[in-house]
Amino acid sequence: MNGSLAIRNQQISAIVPDGTAGIYRPLDFSGPVQVTATLKEMNGFNGRFRRYDHSLLVRNNGSLNTGYGLHFTRGDDHFSDSAIRVVDGVTEVASVSIPLQFGSSIRVSATFESNGRISGRIDSGGGSHDFSFGPRSVVSSGSNFAYQSSFADGRADSYTFARMDDVSLSTAPAPPAPPTRAVPTPMPPREGAKNLILVTHGWRGGGEDSASAVQRMVHALSDHVDTSEWQIVPYDWSSDADTVSPGVAGTRAIGIGRQRGLEIVAAGYEKVHLIGHSAGSWLIDGIADQLNKETEVQLTFLDAYVPNGHALLGDTADWAEHYVDNRLVPGTNETLTHAFNVDVTELDVRDLSVNPKTRVEQVHGWPVEWYIDSIRTPSGTGSTAYGFGHALAIEATGHLPSEAVYPANVRVSLPVDAASSSAIVHGATLLVEAPASQQAEVATVWHAPVALSMLTQQVSSLDDVTFPTDEAVELNTTSSAWMSGLLEVSEPANMLSMRTILPAGADGILTVYLDEVLVAELDPTVLFGEYYVTYLGFDLIPGIHSLALRLDSPTGFETSVEISQFQLGMIPEPTSLLGAWLLAWYPSARRRRVANF
Repeated sequence: MNGSLAIRNQQISAIVPDGTAGIYRPLDFSGPVQVTATLKEMNGFNGRFRRYDHSLLVRNNGSLNTGYGLHFTRGDDHFSDSAIRVVDGVTEVASVSIPLQFGSSIRVSATFESNGRISGRIDSGGGSHDFSFGPRSVVSSGSNFAYQSSFADGRADSYTFARMDDVSLSTAPAPPAPPTRAVPTPMPPREGAKNLILVTHGWRGGGEDSASAVQRMVHALSDHVDTSEWQIVPYDWSSDADTVSPGVAGTRAIGIGRQRGLEIVAAGYEKVHLIGHSAGSWLIDGIADQLNKETEVQLTFLDAYVPNGHALLGDTADWAEHYVDNRLVPGTNETLTHAFNVDVTELDVRDLSVNPKTRVEQVHGWPVEWYIDSIRTPSGTGSTAYGFGHALAIEATGHLPSEAVYPANVRVSLPVDAASSSAIVHGATLLVEAPASQQAEVATVWHAPVALSMLTQQVSSLDDVTFPTDEAVELNTTSSAWMSGLLEVSEPANMLSMRTILPAGADGILTVYLDEVLVAELDPTVLFGEYYVTYLGFDLIPGIHSLALRLDSPTGFETSVEISQFQLGMIPEPTSLLGAWLLAWYPSARRRRVANF
């Protein structure tokens, strides 16, 4: 527009003094757009520096002085008059003088929304300034993005020309899709046996190794249990466990377990023993939540995922036990408050270097392997059970273990050193103290909370989506409500944390997407909690990423949620696969057995 612009050193630059010119390109402005660019000074009168007269415009029609957008101005370094102005064609509709004085360059990040709202940030000379101009009616109606600038003042011995560098245009992310879930496998029909043993896997548990472990355990049980009395069921929920983020699998596991629990109640089993590995621990715990008090319920957790110190598993069982490996995998070394805990780490004498599986997979799976061995060789030569494992199973003894002998919230390590503490054998009095954790604490480095109101790009409806504060958003709906935006990430991240406030009785499902990948799913019908922390399932690199939040009402009744303290963070990972195993999932609520009659 008006010529006299050129690309020099990969920058758009004026090439003559005095005048105005611009450059444009077609841009679909049906939804919001984020623009980032570095704008550089030009000289003013007598060669003085720090002069600015640059514009970034949407809805430009291919001519100068048309379009809607931002106009950045400063007289020169003789003046402290830096300002941001909003123009609509030749009309200035808003302006703000800012304390940050433009230096030799300014880095602009701005979001243009279809309702006329413009917000963003300017960085210059080590300082920054956030700005926001509210919605307004816009007259300009072109279909281009444009950069426009005046030229260097010709009244100088030499010229410094206005330039634009590192420009990028990002259109708004698509509205988030509604959450989809597989139809879980129902329980098989009862086959005459009056009691039930159920064995299940964990997150991403449909792989060959995990499926093999479940089947090997089922085969071992079939060889050592009276199958006329006990029906043995391997339960596969891999269609819901195969998620990018383990937090999603953890939430779904509870809901699936609750559904299977109702089926087990209807089948009328007298005694139930549920065995779950990793995130599958939440599935068997969900089953236990549904069983009535006439059913004897034993839970066996194998290296359960319960990070952040919230060990609520087992609180609705008649008796629960937890076999744990304390190596390498954060989030799997908790002493469960409602279970008898046994550390079997030292019993692993395998040469891990000869196994093609990763070390993480081997150590996290060791409690499973040990429990299978305890079924096959409960005592005698070659046994490492020491009276634990399947020797305590209700199907092996005919009754639940004594809480006086095997109390909850106590942890012992095997093998027990009889010289320094009382030997523990089946039925003996417990005198061993719970040892301190041998696993080094892995701390997450959290980024600053995201100002959700500043990054908003699209919303389902202004009635559905409101912003109580800059860092909070409230979604209200009888069907679905959503917001999507572009998030600038300055540091690598692999963790997500947020605070969610739902009214009592809420039944909405909240989903969170990063770059259109589902990374969090909260369902208050199975889990009430204020804080939610999860491993993303991948490393988010610095740059611009799409973020979307969606609330769905499955019943059609009004539901709402307030989301705040939305933060990304980074947890150190010895290997990439450690992160793939890390379930930092924060179940911060109590659950109750719902069929307690």
